[in-house]
Amino acid sequence: MKSNEFDDGCGRRKILKAATGVGGLSVASLFATGVGSAQTITSGSEGYVINEDGYMEYQGDKDEKYIKKAVEGMNKAKQTGEASFTIEDGQVVVQSEQQSQFTTSDDCPGENSYSNSAQLNGVKHTIKIDHCLTNDVIDAMLAGAGAAQIAAILTGGPVNAPAFVISECAAVLLATGWQILDNNAEGEGVEIVFFLPNVIGVPGIDPQ
Repeated sequence: MKSNEFDDGCGRRKILKAATGVGGLSVASLFATGVGSAQTITSGSEGYVINEDGYMEYQGDKDEKYIKKAVEGMNKAKQTGEASFTIEDGQVVVQSEQQSQFTTSDDCPGENSYSNSAQLNGVKHTIKIDHCLTNDVIDAMLAGAGAAQIAAILTGGPVNAPAFVISECAAVLLATGWQILDNNAEGEGVEIVFFLPNVIGVPGIDPQ
């Protein structure tokens, strides 16, 4: 079991502290659900949009509660200054505002990145999270974190990841459980792979 203490040199304590407070959202929750939110001015694909206040909303037709919960977490990360949202290639993309903290520390082996490639069974999405970020996710899951908390933590890692990818990644992590994540965390972080649409491909978590 991972320790609940975090190395300040990894720059993670602030991220996890913000993430674990997602349950008390007020303004961000309104933005995430669309209730009382401002007029939307920037639309992306997959049902994600950015409203005029710069927060994200999900207006798609997927009846999956984890999506809106994940959006709440991403909005919380924006509210605390950890992330921002942009439109890239028609998609709402989540960008880390603290990228340097996650790529320069020798105490956090591994990398934080996102990539994708076209496959016969859909698009293969690969998210890599480093050692410290992996430990943060494990500790959060041990504490009973949901999609909102996991998504908030992930916004501090993968750079330029589309919002729908972070939502899906949070769902994959919750479905597989902390034990599998912990078993594959061999000191340099993990690689999370999933396919969208998930017709044939099976999600997987492997050591980096």
